[in-house]
Order: sequence, then C-alpha cells, then structure tokens
Amino acid sequence: FSAAAATDVVGAIEDAMAATSAAPTADAGGPYASEPGQSVAFDASGSVDPNGCLLTLYEWDWDSNGTYDDSTPSPFIDHTYAEEYCGNAILRVTDEEGLTSLATATVQIAEGDSDADGERGVAIWRRRGPTGEMQPAKCWMIL
Repeated sequence: FSAAAATDVVGAIEDAMAATSAAPTADAGGPYASEPGQSVAFDASGSVDPNGCLLTLYEWDWDSNGTYDDSTPSPFIDHTYAEEYCGNAILRVTDEEGLTSLATATVQIAEGDSDADGERGVAIWRRRGPTGEMQPAKCWMIL
C-alpha cells in the first residue's frame, strides 16, 4: 500500500494489530434447569471470535468456585449435578491465538414443588433472618 505520511503507516499498522488481537466473545447459553442426577446439555455455540480465529478450548466451572472442572474443544458438553444448585456456571473460551473471554449462565438444579400459580420454586438456599435464624429462600424457575 502507499501512504502520504509516516503517521498513516503507523495508524494502519496499529489498526491491523488491534484487529488481530481482539479477544473472542464467550456465550454460555442458558438459562439451564434440571433436577439432581439428571444430565444437563450445555451449549456454548453462540461464542464467536471477531477475527475469525478458531475457538480451540471451552472450559466450564460448574459451581462458580474459580476452578474449571471440565474442558473440551467442543462448544457442547453434558454435566450432571449430583446435588441441588442455584447459581451460575462460568465458561471460558480460548481462541487459537490464546486470547480468552468469560461468560456466565444461570443454573437451577433442584427438586421442586409447585405453588398456586404453577411456578416451580425450590427451597435450596438458606439465609439468615433478621434475628440470625436460618430461613429457606426460593430459587424460582418456570419449567
């Protein structure tokens, strides 16, 4: 290419470098809901890389504790929660340049009971009441 001034060349080089170093965008899908002991199909196929690079690694932290429990080169993975859980799963995707991105998905795993409106609510969290007593809290989902 040609440039009228040296600053044009520098700008073109900076633009090219920025385009090649853009991180991917993770998409953990969801929300996900199931019962303990039943497999949940997680889908991160909405993850993309703005540079057209391949996404080479999908890592999942099933309980948001900071430890990635499973990794796969595929955006699809099944996971079974043995116990009730109401929170987030964290996805980290890595592209072929080693750049990463994070996303979360809401996960509700519980044995449920229905209320009068037909919503399934699950008393799986416990929280402190105003005087310090333990009280059930609801994690609501519509199935």
